[in-house]
Amino acid sequence: MELIKFDDGENSVIVEVVAPGPLETLEVRITATSEFAHGHLDEVHLLREDLDEWAAILDTLAAGGSGAWMEQGRGPQMTIVPVEAGDPSGPRTWTEVTVTDAVASLTSVTLPIRLPDDWIEDHRTRLELARTLITPAQPFNV
Repeated sequence: MELIKFDDGENSVIVEVVAPGPLETLEVRITATSEFAHGHLDEVHLLREDLDEWAAILDTLAAGGSGAWMEQGRGPQMTIVPVEAGDPSGPRTWTEVTVTDAVASLTSVTLPIRLPDDWIEDHRTRLELARTLITPAQPFNV
C-alpha cells in the first residue's frame, strides 16, 4: 500500500509500505521520479512515532504551513512546502517535495508536484490504514 502518494503524472514521490517490519515497524520504499531523475531508497523502517509525526505534519500542511518529516537523522528525510506564484497567465500553486538521503548517499531531489485539493484527507486515510499494518511486539518470555 502507498502511505504517501504525491503524483501529478509528471513528477512523483511515493512512500510504499513493503511489509510489516521487526519490532513494531513498517518497512517502506521511497521512490522519487521525474522526467529528469529517478531514485529510490529501500529498506527504510518507520516507527509508530514516525506515523504520529506524519499525522502532525498533515495537520500543519492542512493549515497552509510547511512540514519536514523524519528529521531526526536516522534515515531519509522529506520536506513538503506549498508554493504559490503569480505569472502573466494568473496564479499557480504546487507543492515542492524534497527527499534527502541524509545517511547513505547524502543526496537529495526536489520535485514540484501539483496535488489535488483533497490530498490531505486522502493521506489521512492512507495513514490510518498503515497504522493497522504494524504488528504488535510479542512479549519476551524468560
